[in-house]
Amino acid sequence: MLVLALAAGVSAKKKGVDAKKNDVVLLSTLDSVNYAVGISVGYDVRRQVLDRHLGDKKNAKLVADGFAKSISGDSTIFTKRQADSIASTYFAEQEKKEADAWKAKNTNFLATNSKAAGVVTTVSGLQYKKIKDGNGKKPTADNTVKVHYEGKLINGTVFDSSRKRREPIEFKLDRVIRGWTEGLQLMDEGSVYELYIPSDLGYGERPMGNIPANSTLIFNVELLEVK
Repeated sequence: MLVLALAAGVSAKKKGVDAKKNDVVLLSTLDSVNYAVGISVGYDVRRQVLDRHLGDKKNAKLVADGFAKSISGDSTIFTKRQADSIASTYFAEQEKKEADAWKAKNTNFLATNSKAAGVVTTVSGLQYKKIKDGNGKKPTADNTVKVHYEGKLINGTVFDSSRKRREPIEFKLDRVIRGWTEGLQLMDEGSVYELYIPSDLGYGERPMGNIPANSTLIFNVELLEVK
């Protein structure tokens, strides 16, 4: 983006660039850089704040007004400390609502899924469904296994897939999340299972990369080899 901005600035220096739609005239490299910074910050605010939390795009005008006054040094309705407190309190409340709603959706999913055809629920709460029978060895927690898998959330978002990478993985079965340790021991070589792992057998209340806290993890797993 910066390279493009500088290129635009060089062009503007020679000819002058009139962005009529936005009533913006860029006459130098510095003009282009400043305008590019504003676009970049505005894009991030829209994506991270407006689209996610504030919804109605008319609020963008208030955000822009507060930003303009703050950056220009004009007087503002709130002090910096007050503004931080108001924003952080609101966002914390919104994030808690989102987290609570997500947790409830995952709980409801497991309750409904437990009644689906072919799904078995173990004492721990792990759910599984046999997709394909195998005829090889069953692993124990001490074994290293070789598997292909795809992991997704209840909304269908795929967060990891060895199949997409076209490379199976190997790991010792007692060094992964509890849902995998238990689930893989139900399988034999050559079998394919669908594992539905409750959050307390997965990552619990910790977000993990692109996996939100309190997520049910759905894995389609093929056990290739028990080492």
